[in-house]
Amino acid sequence: MVVEEEIKVTPHCQEKNLGKLFKLAKGNLANASIPRWIDLTDVLRQTPKPTCIDFCHMTERGYVLVTAELSAIVRPEFKAVKTGLW
Repeated sequence: MVVEEEIKVTPHCQEKNLGKLFKLAKGNLANASIPRWIDLTDVLRQTPKPTCIDFCHMTERGYVLVTAELSAIVRPEFKAVKTGLW
């Protein structure tokens, strides 16, 4: 989803080809069977506030949500290794 602030700063973000490229790349990566591939595309979709500043930068809230999701995925891996970090 493109927010109004992003359109002001980066007008080309509305180009239909950019969306097509993103969907194509996402589909190819999802089907590539890459070990430990984590798709975080939908992490920000359920939040009511804007979480993106532009096509590749987020607000503080956006970073908190993505970090929480990554932590939930990665933390068990560290525990399984028993490195003593947790």
